[in-house]
Amino acid sequence: MESWSAPNALPETWTQSSLAYGKGGRAMAGYVQVLSLTPLKTRVAIADSKSAGTWVDGFELVSGPGDVPAAITLAVGVDGTGAACITSLSSTDVANAQWRHRVVYRPAGAAQWEQPVEIVGFSGASRSVRVTDVAVAPNGVAVVLADRYDAPPDARIGSLFVSSHSPGGSWTTPQQVTSSVSGAAELGLDAAGNATIAWVHRWQTVPSMLHSIRVVTRTAAGAISPQTALTKESGSANSLSLCLAVNASGAAALGTQVISQASQANVTTRPSQTGSWGPFAPLFTDATAASSAPRSVAVSPGGTSYALYWRQGPFVVTNDVIGMSRCAAGGAWVSPTNLSVPNMQMSNGLIAMYGEDAIAVYTGAIGFGGGNPGIEILQAGRWRSSAPGPEAPVDLVPQGTRRLLTQVIGDNAGSVVVTETVFGGTTPRTFVLTFDRVLPIRFRLVDAGPANAVVFSRDGFTVATAGSDNTARLFHTSNGQQRFTVTHTAPVNAVAFSPNGLAVATASDDKTARLTTIGGTETLRLTHDDRVTTVTMSADGLRLATGSADGTARIAEPGSTNPPRTLDHDGAVHAVAFSPDGTRLATACNDGTARLFNTQTGAQLLTFPHDGPVHALAFTPDGTRLATACHDGTARLF
Repeated sequence: MESWSAPNALPETWTQSSLAYGKGGRAMAGYVQVLSLTPLKTRVAIADSKSAGTWVDGFELVSGPGDVPAAITLAVGVDGTGAACITSLSSTDVANAQWRHRVVYRPAGAAQWEQPVEIVGFSGASRSVRVTDVAVAPNGVAVVLADRYDAPPDARIGSLFVSSHSPGGSWTTPQQVTSSVSGAAELGLDAAGNATIAWVHRWQTVPSMLHSIRVVTRTAAGAISPQTALTKESGSANSLSLCLAVNASGAAALGTQVISQASQANVTTRPSQTGSWGPFAPLFTDATAASSAPRSVAVSPGGTSYALYWRQGPFVVTNDVIGMSRCAAGGAWVSPTNLSVPNMQMSNGLIAMYGEDAIAVYTGAIGFGGGNPGIEILQAGRWRSSAPGPEAPVDLVPQGTRRLLTQVIGDNAGSVVVTETVFGGTTPRTFVLTFDRVLPIRFRLVDAGPANAVVFSRDGFTVATAGSDNTARLFHTSNGQQRFTVTHTAPVNAVAFSPNGLAVATASDDKTARLTTIGGTETLRLTHDDRVTTVTMSADGLRLATGSADGTARIAEPGSTNPPRTLDHDGAVHAVAFSPDGTRLATACNDGTARLFNTQTGAQLLTFPHDGPVHALAFTPDGTRLATACHDGTARLF
């Protein structure tokens, strides 16, 4: 598979991390730091990625008496909403400490995280299995799933609690989902914030301990459905593993290992959030596998489900193999297809969707057995939606070093991101690899609030941004270093270079447009009666044009004593564009018209009526046609 990046190291001091990606693929990380060992003192923080290798903390929680932060699970929505669940120990006696779960939330566009809220108080002993899962829907609804330990440590049984946070709201009172969780539990959200919760349920304790898979749904309003058992709860039925995936429309896939005569991978699907789960389908029989188990499932935006599995045999202990199966929406699971070579023991694996394609990533060992630990591998295989089976896997890193796969997720910008921990030195290190739909970010230029516009100079050596922090910034494209800034007293809405790249024009809410040389000297200032929405320069550099919310466009001639020409409209002017020869100026207006003016005299030449505000326009290179974009849902060519 092409386009995998080289491994990039996360900070060495992070002992545990949880990555998430928001609007535009912006990375955030929740991580744990050990500040001292004697006495044990820890710190949990959430950081934003600012530039290559640079992280800036936006939240932290430092240990104190009776509270030692030990783990964090982070999720970010496509709009940038963030949520996290923090698990803390009650003491530095890690083996016998109790734990608690607290949640935090940061609304989309906000700079600050809200104060932590406890959803599960101190309970249980830390050597029991802890469950935390966090998800954020595209509408900003965050849901957190966490467990409370209800029994002695050896019993390994607890309760699940769920809480949610809507934009503009607060965390809801935690709701108890079940009181018989004895293993994994997973959470999935649809686009509206409706949740699907699945868990390993202990349905029998005497004469033997047996487990099943149960599910519930929870609406965004907080209504929880009755529990549904997806596997048998009679006889000697037993199921021990769980993997769940839910797509934006609520279609879902679930995998488990059903234990009967042998232990085999079973999978099932659900067509929608309110639909019914189908019966479990075994991927193998006792005749085709000595044992098998699902490791991950995924559901594409179109509803196709994928499963990643490990299989042993049949009847040959050195014949382990890793593979995939697929189920089209409304269809049946296809015959399992091997990914790896034989004799590969699987450590763990995960699937992420890349559009309608599935990217499966797994770790394992080749040639293990007889005391030989084998050669450690980290591989990825792609199953294109148009292909009958998965492509041959590729090594993401050289084979040999022991590693742990921790995350495989989409970054909300068309890429798949893999996080792995390497155990080759004295201290484990965490690395990130990316599979890109688009080219990777070369430089992150600025982070000072929302950016309103960006433009390159004609020679491509400089890029300028217009920011809501009242500043336009110019950067070298070769290294991302800032050249200089143009400062206004209100947000900057637009920016444009002169044709020779030696000056930059800016338009601001402070009612001015300015022309500034690359050396930082202001050479022209135009003043309007309301905010300036747009600015442009003619191809010969002899004229500058502006549009304003005051209902005018203006044409100025830098370096000339001629006064600016004012072009009146019946509403705010959203865009202006010079013809290639500079003799005409086109304007886009909120009054439902685009207009054409003579740049030398200011006379109006033509009016192009629309059925709503006109927001943008552009000339063809030969200047004979004008394209417009209108609020009425049309683009037009004149």
